[in-house]
Amino acid sequence: MNDLFNPDYFLFKHADPTGVTNKAKAEAEKQQQQAAAPQKEQPPAVVQPPTPSAAAELSRTPVSETLSTPISGSTKAIIDQMVHGVVKVSEQQLQYAFRYVYERCKLVVDIHAATAVAALLFGTKHLQDYDEVGILLSGGNVDLSDVPRLASARL
Repeated sequence: MNDLFNPDYFLFKHADPTGVTNKAKAEAEKQQQQAAAPQKEQPPAVVQPPTPSAAAELSRTPVSETLSTPISGSTKAIIDQMVHGVVKVSEQQLQYAFRYVYERCKLVVDIHAATAVAALLFGTKHLQDYDEVGILLSGGNVDLSDVPRLASARL
């Protein structure tokens, strides 16, 4: 496992209706999961996107399901120290953010970068207490077959 810090995104499973999970809630949920599960390292849970309503979309895997990644010990230490909350975004918000960056910045970014942009665009009420917010945009993992679907979001 790579011990380098990868700050593209942080997603945690939660049931907070505001869309933000604070560090204390995430830690409490993690302790409950550890108590109920056998002691082995597990990757973080992925926030599930809304269920597609059209029959044609039922066979497609949502792009947001590709965001799961294991977190190493050193990365977890940085998250525990630096992350104050998590903003949850939907599949539609991911598509909107991808198209927003594509049209406004003239960049094709991967879905990880679109996740961070969506959190900034749609989670602004939770981010307004911060003077500065930084986003790292990356584009190395773009599946070209997903570009038309991602770019079809309305602005």
